[in-house]
This record gives sequence, structure tokens and C-alpha cells, in this order.
Amino acid sequence: MHWSAVPRIPEFGSEKTLGRRTWLQQIGLSGLAVLACRNTRGQDPGKNSDLDATVELVQARARKGGLAALSVKAGERYVAIGNASPQFQATALDLCEGLATDFLTHFTERKFPVQNLSRKLPIVILANPDDFAAFLGLKDESDAVAGIYEVRSGWLVVRDNRRKESPQGARANTVSLFHEATHQLAYETRILDRDANLPLAIVEGLGTYGEVRRPDGRTRIGALNAERLQVLGAAARDGLSLFGLNEFFTDDELFEFPRTEQLAYAQAWGLIHMLMQPARVTKFQAYLERANSRREPRQRIDDLQAGLGSLEELESELKKHLNRLIRKA
Repeated sequence: MHWSAVPRIPEFGSEKTLGRRTWLQQIGLSGLAVLACRNTRGQDPGKNSDLDATVELVQARARKGGLAALSVKAGERYVAIGNASPQFQATALDLCEGLATDFLTHFTERKFPVQNLSRKLPIVILANPDDFAAFLGLKDESDAVAGIYEVRSGWLVVRDNRRKESPQGARANTVSLFHEATHQLAYETRILDRDANLPLAIVEGLGTYGEVRRPDGRTRIGALNAERLQVLGAAARDGLSLFGLNEFFTDDELFEFPRTEQLAYAQAWGLIHMLMQPARVTKFQAYLERANSRREPRQRIDDLQAGLGSLEELESELKKHLNRLIRKA
């Protein structure tokens, strides 16, 4: 797949693989990479909607990891359970409340079938990488993971990434928080079905679509994601190609390998950004209705083409869409 040449504007070219120029290096953050959403084993939140039961499940996980009892603070839509400083937990609650307001408004205005939140959403907020790793049972990869949303349990788990040697840790906190909290909202409002076998191209695309929000709310869901766009622009300057949509929708491991993960996340953002445009959003909703009913991956491409059109047409439109964004950047 090649992108047509435009004078002085870098675009995607010959088939190559992305090297180790990660997004983390480009924006100068450490520990910002996120785990892909998986159907992680855990309690079905539908069977544990009672707040006390949810808190006890979190406390039991903490004890298993060797952590002391966690504090609990309930907000309007969320409950924070953690050992981070009270100020940090209060800030995280406020940020999630703002994100939820933006999310519900954004998707309701675009006529998505958004279901009302039926419970306070749990956020586990841990003081540091060691406690985060202990809670989740992480080992070698613990330093590379700043936040995770567990699909089965419905828990959002984040940590305080601020370190003396990393002055931009606050930005790492908010990007990770908004990315994972967007996953949580997408599933809790039933835009995505918890039991569906969904392509990470869609799941992570929505995460990157929401992570762009800024704490002050001046940049909201749906705005250009400058960091992801930088990855696309850098890849274009190196003459790299986007992943073909057949591969992109069937090979979830593209989001896990160091060679491919940052381009995969960036392309997923660009795809969702295109599908959320007025000319495409109705077809995107039709696609999601089909994809949410699937419990295995074998019909992913059929669903994609039935809801959104031919792969060739989609690839062409995505290239044009991203080229326009790169030119404006």
C-alpha cells in the first residue's frame, strides 16, 4: 500500500516495519505505554454492582499483593479505592468526572445508543509503580505499564507516575488516566459489548480518541491527538506504510510488539477520528452493532465491510484523511 506523493509533505510510502522510535520517546515520558484491553479474568461487574462488594473485591486483591488496606472515597459517578495521596486521588476523581461529562455529551450528540451508568465506576489509584505492580501481579513489564482497564472486572487501575527524574510525569498521569477511563466508559455505556470479540483497532482507537482530553477541559474528546499524529508523521517521513485493514482488524498483536505498537495505536486513533466524522458516524454505529454481537474473530472482516464498505475504499479514505491531518500539523 502506497500513499500518493504530495510535494514537501511527508506521507506513507513503501512497505516497511516501524522501528523502535516509540511515542514514549517522542514526547519524553516514561512508563506511559498501556496494556491492550483484554477480557481479563475477574468478577462480572453485573454480579457485583453493590458498592461494598466491589470495594471488598478490590481490597482482597490488594491484600493478595501484600498491600495494606486501601482508602475509599466516593464521587458522583466514581469511587476511588487506593493508597495514593488524598490530593492525588481527589484530582483523579475530578478528572474522571470531567471526562465522563464530555464522553456522555460527545457520544449522545452523535446519536450513539449510550446507556446510563448503572453504578459508581471503580478506580484503583495506587501510590507508585511498585504498589501498582503488586496489585496487578506484574513483573518484568511493570515499569512500562502506567494504567490498565480490566474488562471483566470493570476496574480502572492507575498509578502516580510522578518522579523527580521525570518532570513530565503529571502529563503521563493524565494521558494514561484518560485513555483507560475512556475504555471504561465505552464498556459501561455499552457502546462496546463486554462479551464481544472486538478488534483492538476499534477498542484502542476509542482509547486514544479520549486520551486527548486536557485536565482543564479546553481540549476535549474528539480533538486532534497531536502525539499520535506525530507518530504518523514520523513514520511517513521514513517512508513507512499504514497497516492494511485486513491485517489491522485481525492481528491484535500489532498492538503488543515493540516494532509495531506505536504505529498501531496511532493508526487506530486516525481510524476512529475518521469514522467519527459526520459523513461516516452512522455507518460506524452500524458496524459496532454487528461487531458487538460477535463472540469470535472469524467474522471481523465481513462485519467491517458490511458496516463500513470495502477494504479498498476504507484504506483509500483513511490515507486521504491522515494526509490532510499531517499537512495541517
